[in-house]
Order: sequence, then C-alpha cells, then structure tokens
Amino acid sequence: MSASSITLAPLASVQNVDLRELCHALWDWKYCEQCNNDKLCETATCPWQRSNTLQPFFNYYKHAAEFCLPERPGSGNYALRNHLDLFGIIKLIRKRPDLPRSLLINQYFTSPQYPHMPDGVEQQKAFNVAIKIMNMIDCSVDGRSSSDTESGFGPVFWTDDKTHHDFIKAKFPINDSPRLREASSIIKKQLTATQLKKIGIGFEATHDLKNHLKFDPATGIVELFHLVTYLREYLLATKDVLPTSDGIPREPIPRQLALETHDSLRILFPLAHDSKKILQTLASRDGFDFNYPDCDLIDFRRENEEDISYHYWGTRLLALYDELQEPTPRGVFQWVQRRTNQRHFMLLAIAGTVFAVLSLAIGIFQSWVSYQQWKHPVNTASI
Repeated sequence: MSASSITLAPLASVQNVDLRELCHALWDWKYCEQCNNDKLCETATCPWQRSNTLQPFFNYYKHAAEFCLPERPGSGNYALRNHLDLFGIIKLIRKRPDLPRSLLINQYFTSPQYPHMPDGVEQQKAFNVAIKIMNMIDCSVDGRSSSDTESGFGPVFWTDDKTHHDFIKAKFPINDSPRLREASSIIKKQLTATQLKKIGIGFEATHDLKNHLKFDPATGIVELFHLVTYLREYLLATKDVLPTSDGIPREPIPRQLALETHDSLRILFPLAHDSKKILQTLASRDGFDFNYPDCDLIDFRRENEEDISYHYWGTRLLALYDELQEPTPRGVFQWVQRRTNQRHFMLLAIAGTVFAVLSLAIGIFQSWVSYQQWKHPVNTASI
C-alpha cells in the first residue's frame, strides 16, 4: 500500500455499492442486473427496492464505520482496510459459528489477501466491529461494555476459546417465567406505552440489542431496540433456514430473540391504540425506526409464529408490568415526597428537642420545689 493511498479512517466513506454488499453479507441478498452493474434499480422483485426502509440501519452502519479508527493511524497495516474486509469477517462468522474466535481470527488474517498480518489488537477490534454490525451488540476493544453486568446478562466479550454460537447463547440466556405464562394475556393488554407514560416512564432508543427493555427505576427510562426494519430483514432472511445436522444454528442471533424483540414493541405500541401517537412522536422527534405501517408488507413469520412466548425478554416485561402496578416515585412527585419527608423529619427533630428542654426545665423546677419544701418545712402544729 503506497503512502498516498493510506487513509486515517478507511471505512469513513460509505457508498451504495458498500451498502449492497453489507446486505448481501448479512442477509444473502441477491440483486438484479442493474444493481450488479451499479445502475438504478428498476426491478420490482429485487431486494434493493426495500433499501429505503433501511435508512435508519444504514445510518447506524455509517456512524459505526466512520468511527472505526485504526489503533495506529497512518501505518497502513490495517485489519479493516475497506468495507469488504469487514463483510468478509461477517461472512466467515456466519459460515463457521462452530469455530472458536481464535481460530476464526487466525484463518481470516493468514489468508493471501493479507500480505502482512495486522497487529493483534487490530485483529480483535475488527472482529468486535463485525459483532457490532452483525449482532447489534456494542463491545469495546478490551471486551467490556458500559453495562456488561446486569441480571443474567454477563460480560459482552467473546473470548478466544468460545465459538460464536456459545458467545450468543451465554449473552442471551433463556429465562422462562411461569408467572409470565400465567399473566401473559393481561400483560399484553395492559402494558402499553400510554399506561407507562401516565406513571412517568419515558422511552429511549438503543442500537444495542442486549439493552432492549432495560428499565432504570431511578430515571424512569426504558431502553428500546428500535431498528425494526433490521429485525424484519433478519427474520425474512432466516424464515426458510433449516436446522443443521450438527445442531448448531447458522443464525447470527436466535430467531426467537429477534421475534420477541419485534413483538414486544407491538405490545408497547399496539397499532389500533393511543400508544401509536407516542410512537409517531418518538419516530419524528427522536429518530426511532418504528415503521409499523409497513409491518405486514413483509411476510417474515413462519406458520407457528403468530403468537409467541417470551423466553428471552419475559423477565424485563414483568419488571415493567410490576412498575405499572406499583410505580416508583419519581419526578415532581418524588421531589414533593422527599421534601415532605425532610420537613417531617425536621419538625419531629425540633419537637423532640423542645420536649426534651421542657422536660429538663420541669425536672429542675420540681427538684427546686422539693428542695425548698425540705429546707423550709411547714409547721402544722402552730396552726
């Protein structure tokens, strides 16, 4: 690589051809002749016709790619020299989810396309970026995320000795709840965004799948994975995927997890409900990717997936439902309650002090009276 061709941010520029390759790497999109020749797509059956609905996901990719900076800028010996390098890693992980991370890294970076093996940190970072795009999971270079320990959801880092299948299985454990099964219909009916908003709960978009439905009682904010179009394309791509002979799924994330994520949003935001107005506000104001009017235009469900159970997000749905039943004081109400409690405490403290002083004064007076009676006894005989 010549010095003139070295760039400090090799993935910063994203063209349509890169986005087409991205969709092919993720979902095996097969394009029409116009797309293959980088011309205007005019074929109705070409998957690129759905690309307009994927703009929020494309924006996410562009942002992630722009900040994918080398550890040693200017050296030219990069692990990710262009978008195709990243897509190659994604394809390899999808193809061999049964191989440990260390073997995948070695296999990829010892190929002829890399005359000089990149630095070890560069290699690790490249695979972390692939996970960020393929699995929608944030992961820092050292393997720790900002919230890597949270009730059943362990560290994000994919260790060298673990396969991708094992990594995802550990990251998203199945958490069946008998209570959720018993109250499923009630929860689905009552747990709406409108009801949550009435008790002071707000919504925040997240690109990190592991933070979906994560609720902070202190702030009253629940995070929602909002890239719905990404989920639908993933579900469509895996709709006809058959089980493998070795029992190891070839799906980057469990299909059940994607379905639960998608349908849990429909619990919060039913189409024929006032919650839809909240949804529209979030979409226009905060850029949420909740393109629900197009929900039924893509047939991504299998026959048995109309009414699903919640094995991954059930615990978090229950936590929100419990909050709905017994809201945590917050906001103005919390401020008033705290002030009221402080005022009561101060009044009690003052009253206690005054009572103690009065008690002491009365005690001293009684002692003085007793002393005077003893010193000057009354002579009853002279009366």
